[in-house]
Amino acid sequence: MTKLLTVHDLHLLDEAPRIQDLKLAAALGFEVTREIRRLIERNVRELAQHGEVCVTIPQTGPRGGRPGKEYWLNEGQAVLICMFSRTEKAAEVRQTVISVFMAWRRGQAPVAAPSATGSPVTAAEAERPLAERREARRLCEAAYVIHGPLAARRLWDTLNLPAAHGADRAGERMTELAHEALRHILDAAIEGEPLRDWLDRAIHLDVVACDVLRAHGVLVSDAEAGIVIGRSVPFVAEALAKHRIGAGCLRDLSGAREYKVTKFAGRPSRGTFVPYATLDTEMVADA
Repeated sequence: MTKLLTVHDLHLLDEAPRIQDLKLAAALGFEVTREIRRLIERNVRELAQHGEVCVTIPQTGPRGGRPGKEYWLNEGQAVLICMFSRTEKAAEVRQTVISVFMAWRRGQAPVAAPSATGSPVTAAEAERPLAERREARRLCEAAYVIHGPLAARRLWDTLNLPAAHGADRAGERMTELAHEALRHILDAAIEGEPLRDWLDRAIHLDVVACDVLRAHGVLVSDAEAGIVIGRSVPFVAEALAKHRIGAGCLRDLSGAREYKVTKFAGRPSRGTFVPYATLDTEMVADA
């Protein structure tokens, strides 16, 4: 039995409206609502890109027992969990979450009245405050990085963002983000030297440099005139995590494409192929 979310399911924590994990799970139709916590913990890094992941330890009941923990999600985090959940209700609940948080911001429910009745408002509005439009675009950018262009397009439509100029600007921002990610990888240090220096030697057939790069998640492929970046290799993931960028955005580089699963230092990883032509732009830019 799913539960309809309303503004009265939101509560202030750290001066921001948040929704309890179990209430979101009930709305999404989880058979075991506590399973949502495993989903949150598996994706905590992505959720942290939208603000601190708030955890509370509820008081134990009269019977005692081991205290659990509750997650309280802000709007961006709740939307991402809806996308991750893939339940039958996920798309509907995602739109409801957006509507509920919008209703909260418009003051349609008193903060101190959780027992009052109310209903969410629709997100389909032609006019919307600037701060809300920026937040909506930020959510779409996160969806693009994590789930790809189709998911971002669906969320864009759900949020009723402008179809023409807005979509173009979102695409531009994704391209900027992809190049920023590539620069961070090229700047990451290996044995005290930036990766770009190792790459320059590898492209000029330095076998040692090729081996070092592959151990750190970069495969040089002269046959295909480009490199393959292992997105889940720790070195690559850490180089981007400190800047809160997901490796998935590399797919938006010019000429980039998904590559077959490849082993890097004995560890398989999905990769993104980046042609030399695109790579040269960044290598020259910092030369």
